[in-house]
Amino acid sequence: MIEEFEKVLRGESQGEIVCGDCLEILPRIPDESIDLIYTDGPYFTQTIRIDSGKQDFFYDKWNDLNSYLKFEEKLAYECWRILSMKGTLYWHLDPTAVHYVKVLLDSICGIKSFVREIVWRIGWISGYKSRGKWPRNHDNILMYCKKDAVFNRQYGWDLKGHLSKHYPNAASSIVDDVWLDIDSDKIKSFTHTEYPTQKPEKLLERIIKASTNKNDLVGDFLCGSGTTLVVADRLNRRWFGIDINPRAVEKSLARIRKDRETRSLF
Repeated sequence: MIEEFEKVLRGESQGEIVCGDCLEILPRIPDESIDLIYTDGPYFTQTIRIDSGKQDFFYDKWNDLNSYLKFEEKLAYECWRILSMKGTLYWHLDPTAVHYVKVLLDSICGIKSFVREIVWRIGWISGYKSRGKWPRNHDNILMYCKKDAVFNRQYGWDLKGHLSKHYPNAASSIVDDVWLDIDSDKIKSFTHTEYPTQKPEKLLERIIKASTNKNDLVGDFLCGSGTTLVVADRLNRRWFGIDINPRAVEKSLARIRKDRETRSLF
């Protein structure tokens, strides 16, 4: 499986995805070889998420918090080791365990490497049926940078309706660390693959544009339905993905092929 990564590293392939356990594959990847790493979950929700076809799933059940944090620790260690000196690590979680993982990442990456906690307003309300609680409507993305990290400031909010009044000059405004303008794909069924934890392409587009330049190498080692890889491919970045679920790998490759075919028509 390391052969696929070496092809991308040498520039012989724009991107490769492999099916397997990331904790077994990542130790074979050379130090400081990936320029941006995005990790989405697990979240310690103690659930198994299944799609409408009952085939793809996101397994997020753990014996206890300690076993979850041991997984996160091993993954974080490898991600930080293989991140290049111009690299950025984005660790996407929800409020369930983000505070535990923040302390863990501080210890592995160094507290001075922590840059921002991005609050993403997901645009649909989780827990709206609950009583006596504020409904949940955000995720947390922890951002850690190496010494020479790339950062391209992003401008322009895609705001509509009542939110637009807060950003009268939305097109020229600097994007800050509270992202109000990107809705979850669960609202937009026409862009959703029905993979249970899929994130919107606009979210990854913002991250990749901000923290990489063309031909930089992007990694996602729990890649699910492949949103990170699709967007990296479209933006002319090299990419490498891993997922333990064969159906996720198939879905990712199908999305990339379809996206390339669509672009070739224009």
